[in-house]
Amino acid sequence: MLKTLEELKERREPELIAAEKFIKGEFESPVNEHQKRNVIARVSALDGPGETNVVEACSPIVYPAPLPGRTKILHIVPGGHVSARSVLSRLQDERIIPRGSASITAVSSSTFLVSTEHTGHFGVEIEGVRCLAHLLQYEPRHKGHRGSFAAGYANFLCGSERGPVYRVLLRAESDGTPVVVSRSYAADCESVFLKKPRENLRARFTRSGQSCCCEDQKLGTTVLRAEHLETSGLLFADKAARTNFTVSKAPCGICGVELAKETKFLSKMATAPARQVSSEDGMRKYFSQRFRLISRYHASLGLSQTAWFSVSPEEISKHIARRVIALSRRLGRKIRVFDPFCGAGGFIVQAAVMDEVSKVFASDINEYEVNSARRMARLYGVPEEKISFRVSNFFDLEENLFRSPIDAIICGPPWGGPSYSNGLFDLENMEPNFIKILRHCAKFTPNIALLMPKNMALDQIHQSARVAGLRGGVELELNFLAGREKTATLYYGDLINTCE
Repeated sequence: MLKTLEELKERREPELIAAEKFIKGEFESPVNEHQKRNVIARVSALDGPGETNVVEACSPIVYPAPLPGRTKILHIVPGGHVSARSVLSRLQDERIIPRGSASITAVSSSTFLVSTEHTGHFGVEIEGVRCLAHLLQYEPRHKGHRGSFAAGYANFLCGSERGPVYRVLLRAESDGTPVVVSRSYAADCESVFLKKPRENLRARFTRSGQSCCCEDQKLGTTVLRAEHLETSGLLFADKAARTNFTVSKAPCGICGVELAKETKFLSKMATAPARQVSSEDGMRKYFSQRFRLISRYHASLGLSQTAWFSVSPEEISKHIARRVIALSRRLGRKIRVFDPFCGAGGFIVQAAVMDEVSKVFASDINEYEVNSARRMARLYGVPEEKISFRVSNFFDLEENLFRSPIDAIICGPPWGGPSYSNGLFDLENMEPNFIKILRHCAKFTPNIALLMPKNMALDQIHQSARVAGLRGGVELELNFLAGREKTATLYYGDLINTCE
């Protein structure tokens, strides 16, 4: 028999009241629902770039307006029959999120502004259903922008759509030294508003049909023909070296044509002769992108011309720092990081603001650059006791300089200015010598991340790891910003993606 409207309303009244409290941010509950029902629920940290083969961004959201006292943003991706409220309750049980409307405000059914000391990406499993929770520092500059969150990324991916933001493209081996080739995607606020068509942010970074090879490149289901490495967009100084590689496809589960076509096109762009511009025009270009390079830019930084040409876009620096921080989880403790070519401090400052880092050390041969790095650290609120600066030649430093061992080195060695983009970048002509840099870094730690030009040769990269004695191999990560290939990062030691 059908119930009357009044009976239905009466039956649903408790649920309606709970939903109303949920939207208003009134989360106090006299009974913990999971304890009451004896539901098995687990919370775990999510693996980010370098710890898994593919990292997916969540569905896009519109970034909310700020609220006084709310320093973090929480976005929940529920699953199955599990609601965002259930996930939130579990995070509160773990004391990751505080209880009470005084500390949390709902801006939608799955997005909240909260006051908490914690940040991170979490997997929440309730009754066998896995949900996701992204808890990051609130960034006012993204107000009203559309974008996504992804595990391992410490920043909001402004402008990005759902899709892979990190993936292993292929794995190879030559002379017993493994090589991993991967891609990382960072979005950035500035690109959304740039006028030049080639700088416009793509609606989707990748499509579901993308993979690491074309059909005619396969010998079987997992092995690629070595001679087709170049058609996938990888560069070689010695083309004969291609036959020395045994190549395995990344376990992406698909094999389409689009990714190889796109990578080949991007490699052509990377090797095309760069348009000659004057020093003044070059400075104007970098200054116009100052907030892309340094989101908190202030004229008091006093950056030199060298710094403008060498500073990495902040979103890429954040990504690399975040990948290095994953080492902290593996070691089960906070880590110590060293940047021997700190320049204006973009890399080391992004590492210093991470909670997982206990101490950072920065050095540079140029005193002016070191002073700029000091100002950069103050601008980003890095405590003075957490960061140490030194003016010195890296090759004069010995490994016993530090009281405790260094866990990781992150740096951008000198490339030689914007001319690096002219054709293939030859590591053998780099000054100071690349092998010398790598060997000296290895005296301090085998865990090394080097920001390098995007147009390096795979055979030279492989050879450098072997000659420097880093038998664990190397990972070449192609760094994309707003859909364009900007730089590449070389990872060594425990920073390499070893997932199978």
